[in-house]
Amino acid sequence: MITISPGSNNISAWEKAITRAHDEHVRLWQLQSGQWRAHNKLTSSEIYSLMIVKLPGDISRVTVTCSCPGFIYRAYCKHAAALAVKLSISQEVRLS
Repeated sequence: MITISPGSNNISAWEKAITRAHDEHVRLWQLQSGQWRAHNKLTSSEIYSLMIVKLPGDISRVTVTCSCPGFIYRAYCKHAAALAVKLSISQEVRLS
């Protein structure tokens, strides 16, 4: 089992990001290379890159990072939240 940890310790903010991802119809797709991309269908034409990063010291823990300004500023965003939820539903991973 792999655990996805939020980039921020602010769980309330992470939960709000998950809600925003749903409400704003964040679209995710995976490239043949395995990399992920995202964009917000309602408010932006920008496409952001997402990465799944293993946390040091524990190969069973990962986090999701995003190239959007929100993630760079806060260490969480709706794009990363959407991918974390997608992975937790489609694979044997869980959010922590």
